[in-house]
Amino acid sequence: MEKYLDPQMQICIVPDKILNYLPFSTLVKPGQDKYLIEDHSITFMPSSTVYLHCTSRATELMAQSVNERLMSIGVSTLDTQKYKQLLPLPNADEEARKISKYYVNPLELVNRDATRQRILSQLRKSDVVHIASHYLVDEMSPMKSQLLLTHEFSQHGSSNSVTDTLQADEIYSEYKRGGSKTRLAVLSACDSGIERYFSGEGMIGMSRIFIASNIPLVVASLWKVDSHATETLMVNFHKHRRQGQQKMATVDALRRAQRDLIETGDEKYGRPGYWAGFMVIGGYASF
Repeated sequence: MEKYLDPQMQICIVPDKILNYLPFSTLVKPGQDKYLIEDHSITFMPSSTVYLHCTSRATELMAQSVNERLMSIGVSTLDTQKYKQLLPLPNADEEARKISKYYVNPLELVNRDATRQRILSQLRKSDVVHIASHYLVDEMSPMKSQLLLTHEFSQHGSSNSVTDTLQADEIYSEYKRGGSKTRLAVLSACDSGIERYFSGEGMIGMSRIFIASNIPLVVASLWKVDSHATETLMVNFHKHRRQGQQKMATVDALRRAQRDLIETGDEKYGRPGYWAGFMVIGGYASF
């Protein structure tokens, strides 16, 4: 199929079932030490019908101001006594702060400021929503899956701490109120894009919540991501989207940020496990 792939055009892949777990960006041609992502920009979609819908929605939102309004959310603290299966994301707060400098009048909600109420109040008003936090999947009730937000330790210790959360159904309900400006959601969270397959239910995941909420582009991760590498990747991604006279489209900016890590020559962060998990889900868009 290589002869049909035009480097100047995006590749859209509609994977099925177990193929949702395959990082297509790491595919290599026999005899060549080069990844597919180095030559091609790649987007993913659950179906061609949804792809066309997202493309249409992206066209509607194209006329929005180039001065996108960013809501940047970063939660690096974690109640490890309550959530023993998770590790803190030490770079999440810095990631949220650093990407803000590429936007005009951004809203930073970091650690204690990242509350459910504040996020919901600004969700539909934001052109770009960036979330760096843990995401807990509820496999029995996917719409009850949760983003872990700020938490407060009581004076008696972590056993009495309170963690604020935001459920998938709350995000969906807020967007369904209408009037949303959001055209890109970046889910820089553990397992934010990974899908669980249930017979009769199809594939579900946090990224689908945003797609179902009429947001045309979502950046999400396939697997648990390294906090430091993700900070570097995400800062470069937003830089490439926003800097220069001809700003890059989202899919091209992610590809460029992934290539940045590959080309550093770093034996650790140049490995696919640190960059290949991130993907763009959605339709065709020039922003």
